[in-house]
Amino acid sequence: MHLYQVALFLFASVGWAAEDSATLSPIRVRDHEGLIKKYDTIKTEVISSETIEHKHAQTVAEAAANQVGVDAQNSCANCGSKRVTINGLRGEHTTVLIDGMPMHSAISSFYGLDAIPVVGIDSIEISRGAGASLVAPEAIGGVLNVITVRPKQSGFLFNGNLGNAGTQFASLLGAVVGSEGKNRFLAAGQFSHQGYWDVDGNRVAEAPEMGNRSFFVKASSEITESDTLEARYGYLTLGILGGTVDGTRPTTPITQVAEYTDFQDGNTQKLYTGTQDKVTDTVDLRRHELMGRWNHFFGKEVQLQVSSSIAQQTQNSLYMHGYDYSNKDVLWFNDARLIFPLGDHHFFTLGADLKNQDMNSQSAVLYGGGSPLTKDDFRYRSRSFYIQDAWLLTDNSELSMALRHDSMAVNWLAQTAKENEIDQGIWAPRVNLKVVHDPNFTSRLMYGRGYRPPLSFFESQHGLSEEGFEVQIQDIELSHGLGYSLNYSKPGLSITGSSHLTWIKNMAYADVSGTGAAILRNSSSEYRIWAADLVVSWDVMPQWNLQLAVEHTGMPDDYKPLLPAAAIENRVRLVSDYHFGDFEFVNTFTWIASRDLSKYGYDRHYLTVENTGLPEVIQPKNLYAPPYLTWDVSLGYKWKERYTFIASIQNVLDYTQAGYGDSPLNWSTHNPANKDHYHLDNNHTWGPLRGRVFSVGLKAEI
Repeated sequence: MHLYQVALFLFASVGWAAEDSATLSPIRVRDHEGLIKKYDTIKTEVISSETIEHKHAQTVAEAAANQVGVDAQNSCANCGSKRVTINGLRGEHTTVLIDGMPMHSAISSFYGLDAIPVVGIDSIEISRGAGASLVAPEAIGGVLNVITVRPKQSGFLFNGNLGNAGTQFASLLGAVVGSEGKNRFLAAGQFSHQGYWDVDGNRVAEAPEMGNRSFFVKASSEITESDTLEARYGYLTLGILGGTVDGTRPTTPITQVAEYTDFQDGNTQKLYTGTQDKVTDTVDLRRHELMGRWNHFFGKEVQLQVSSSIAQQTQNSLYMHGYDYSNKDVLWFNDARLIFPLGDHHFFTLGADLKNQDMNSQSAVLYGGGSPLTKDDFRYRSRSFYIQDAWLLTDNSELSMALRHDSMAVNWLAQTAKENEIDQGIWAPRVNLKVVHDPNFTSRLMYGRGYRPPLSFFESQHGLSEEGFEVQIQDIELSHGLGYSLNYSKPGLSITGSSHLTWIKNMAYADVSGTGAAILRNSSSEYRIWAADLVVSWDVMPQWNLQLAVEHTGMPDDYKPLLPAAAIENRVRLVSDYHFGDFEFVNTFTWIASRDLSKYGYDRHYLTVENTGLPEVIQPKNLYAPPYLTWDVSLGYKWKERYTFIASIQNVLDYTQAGYGDSPLNWSTHNPANKDHYHLDNNHTWGPLRGRVFSVGLKAEI
């Protein structure tokens, strides 16, 4: 085998599928969902920048929503928390990488995915299943790798649009490329805003007002023939104002929470007559991100890569439950790896990484005034090493085998019985096999072990519990993932069927079934989650492409109540992308099947209560999520190659959960047997919360 063939195999191998796409240039071909990294051993789907524009997404969470295997769950209609899940797993089992670096923790991603802007994104790569990432074993569900632009030429790009319901978006990207491409500099900024929605007119918003501001700079330089340096800094903000319909913004925790007398007939779907501060949540986020990477080549065959990143996120929140909560989460990651060939058929990667995470919280209500509650502060340390062999078995088959060892320690600082409540080492293998059966058929088989230490209530519950909380975690979460896909492709047609099965043990959850404090504990059950999908991409004619995706996710009934919101179990998606002259017309239809909401714990949500000594339930909330269809339209017109005018309608049919007659508001109880406490919540979510949005925009390249 020639050296260039070995090099090509390295840069297309699975070892780089989820971690290092920012520094490599993978070969891509047209396939389902727009693009797929055809030559990777592991199945890696790609959301292109064009797809993101067609969606008119303002954040990464919106860009990833409704992709195959991905669900963006609104777990709280007031605070806007959005959990991006993969293969039916929980949100904390999804790892978010920025240019191959783990910049988001399970805590920061609770709100932070809506802080990641779409400006400057070249693509988003999705690798599903435990073991999908060599540097992130906690990716039990899978990985979202956000790839930022590597500019090819100097210039500016402006993108902006305006719409109804307070929709505003503007981004500016500038690039300078010099020294024949050896030096590259990129600066980008984004402003976006979405207004609140109160479809049923009860004076409590079903979807919050949300806005973000972001800025980042990225530079790379080939300082010698053997050395390349790359650095990126980003500053991101997110502001969420939920519940209120008149702009009320409390600055201190409320002293009186909403009661049944604040609603007409005590009914959460009728007119709210109380003060707006009682139904208002505010969330403000600030993020700083810094990343650096050095690549050094020893000759033409051996590469050393050293990477480091640090992300700091601060959150300040006021919740309608009557308490405040703020935290600072700092995640520091370092990785060093040596990549080298061994013979003509093997390419090895030897590496080690270090991860530190520190979270400290404050709350005047929960922790102050003589409160007996302890803080949920923690310190997490991980020291790891790994080895991977990318092995070219034959001209038509590739095998990637990796083994990783992590030494992990977690110290919940308020728990003083011992220094590290978790102090454990674990080995994890992963195996990925790709077989090209003939020019049309390709199989991929994967196995991986995933694991992570549960860290805080923020992963499992809407913030904290006003009743108090205790940490009783004894073990790390363990998982095994097995996946298989078969692809048939020929010019103009691609059909891919895939299936993933995940076993998870010791899953952490917030037990709120008692009358006192909530308890963060490990489940004694083992859960098996199965995800299967069939995706077809067909070029009906050169200017018209159709994409069809059919998905099913199977989950055990005792697992569903542990999810933050009702999951999508069955989904069909059809995308029609038609070009005629300088016009592009994109229609996206998404059908969601019905669901039994009682399986997700929604049987503890009530429409009305009344006070007869003690609150008494009068009427439960709807426990049937009907099937529904959403339709999005985008029309673009390109003028003189540099200007594109865009008009779109999102949610053409104006279908919303509240429009169906089921507001996310509810009277909720943690323990139905104890009838002395029902509090107002806004977490009865199962369908779209935002209605029809018209917008017009302009994209200009200068």
